[in-house]
Amino acid sequence: MVVRLSKYILILDYRVSNLFSISNAITSIGCDVKVSSEKKDLKNASAIILPGVGSFPKAMGNIIDLNLDEEIKKFAKSGKQVFGICLGMQLLFDKSYEFGETDGLALISGDILPLASLKSDICSPHIGWNSVISVDQNISKKNEDFYKNPYYFVHSFYAEPKDKEDIFSNTNYDGISFCSSIRKDNIFATQFHPEKSGKFGINILRKYFAAFIN
Repeated sequence: MVVRLSKYILILDYRVSNLFSISNAITSIGCDVKVSSEKKDLKNASAIILPGVGSFPKAMGNIIDLNLDEEIKKFAKSGKQVFGICLGMQLLFDKSYEFGETDGLALISGDILPLASLKSDICSPHIGWNSVISVDQNISKKNEDFYKNPYYFVHSFYAEPKDKEDIFSNTNYDGISFCSSIRKDNIFATQFHPEKSGKFGINILRKYFAAFIN
């Protein structure tokens, strides 16, 4: 008898986000989902999602209290897929300047800064639908659908990667431009919320997690 190993996508619960929308979205594309803050579930997952609402210091503090910080790093370094959403994307970086300075997971080199640091009179938070722009024409041709659709944003801080090759897209807003998605090896993350971006966002999740669709 052949035993089929369970493939599930783990949504990490670090107790700052409403996880219903992203759990629903992943289930809707035909993937098995588990929501957990247990290390054992992280070790057995095929891919993980770092979700998306709340403050950086609170989320990072909870991750450390739950002893998940080193486990997330090990998971990422194992080559398994990691998907970050909004706050989840920001947590991947070295440091955030939200309410002081807080160290992040340091899987992506760079800092998290306030949008107001780009323009003092910017309308912040940035809330609503916006487009994304390719930083590489070759990437754009491979991922045409990604770049031609708008997505839903809600944030006051943005990521500033040190290595510009990690930037997958930028977004223009109120006269400034910021990094709206990143890709590095097995890590992909978006500043916008694919789970709140209708069929366009669902298509991103379906493409990224195609290997785990039942």
